[in-house]
Amino acid sequence: MSWMPQDLINASGTLPLLEEENDKARGVIIKAANQEKALAEKQREELAKAEKVLADIPRRSEVALQQIKNRAPYRMIPKGIPDSDGFQRFSYPETSGPVVQPPEPLTRKTITVPMRIPEGVGPRKSNKTQPIKFLQKFAYRSNIWKLHYGMRNLVESSNNHMKQSSAEDIGNRRKRSGRGFAFHYLAMALAAVSSNLRRIVTFFEAEAQSAPGGKLQRACFRKDHQGSSLSRLTEPEALSPPQ
Repeated sequence: MSWMPQDLINASGTLPLLEEENDKARGVIIKAANQEKALAEKQREELAKAEKVLADIPRRSEVALQQIKNRAPYRMIPKGIPDSDGFQRFSYPETSGPVVQPPEPLTRKTITVPMRIPEGVGPRKSNKTQPIKFLQKFAYRSNIWKLHYGMRNLVESSNNHMKQSSAEDIGNRRKRSGRGFAFHYLAMALAAVSSNLRRIVTFFEAEAQSAPGGKLQRACFRKDHQGSSLSRLTEPEALSPPQ
């Protein structure tokens, strides 16, 4: 909105910049720690500056997150659900609340997103749709956004396991040469089962290795004439001391 304070408008862009500053400062500190020779005066100044920036990042991030929370009273209120063409109606927030008053009184109470330019004209080839880059269900970096974003990362990670060429490789047509919805549905179900079984086995193997004395025994490299691994020889019993 045109009457939202500028610091609230810039809050979303501040967080990526803070992440870049954090990575850059960490890089300077790691580079200085890996140098064997004494640091030059300029390098010591850069190191001190990087440490100061790194120490101040949590406070600045907290301020930016609080500014994002403070934008809630300015957000438009959705009315109903999007129609079949993807248009969504919104109501303007109440200006009587804790918001900066608009410079001019509002002439309307609702808005349809995306708007057409020019407004008030029906769909034509010459009309352009107003671009709205961050139209989404949950406010960026809000608590509910973090919950759904984290779940999305889990889903994408699970999908990636099934797409790997060394595993199920569901993108390879040669591994699902059948046709029809039923065949592909069954193939995807079996791929999901296979992926889950592999992850379960990997989990238990990692647990076994991390347990005290639980180091897994390496498979024997020696093979028989059929290609099967030979069983390991038993450890020889300790010889009794001479009488």
